[in-house]
Amino acid sequence: MKIINCTPHPVAIHNQDGSKLTLNPSGIVPRVQVSRTFLQKAVGADVYRPDFGKPSGIPDRADDTFYVVSSLLAAAAPDRDDLLTPGDPIRDDQGRVIGCKGLNAPNIDGKF
Repeated sequence: MKIINCTPHPVAIHNQDGSKLTLNPSGIVPRVQVSRTFLQKAVGADVYRPDFGKPSGIPDRADDTFYVVSSLLAAAAPDRDDLLTPGDPIRDDQGRVIGCKGLNAPNIDGKF
């Protein structure tokens, strides 16, 4: 199995057995178009509804290959069962994200 990181930064995966794996960026960064509709001003702040378009730039499916993408992108492509997202964030003592707890498979039912 091959996992390709389609985020713009390294993904440091911390597994439950204590092992770690870092996936470096592949240079492929799919995106989701977002437009915003103004709803109202609330307590001095403009409030918008985001409207998400179709994702673009996702690589074509490949045998035994999974792609790490953002949760937003995976949600915008529910038909793609080859997308993984970073698991729960792990933070340092200053609150900066330094890794994640495994990978999530939001569009996959059962084992893969």
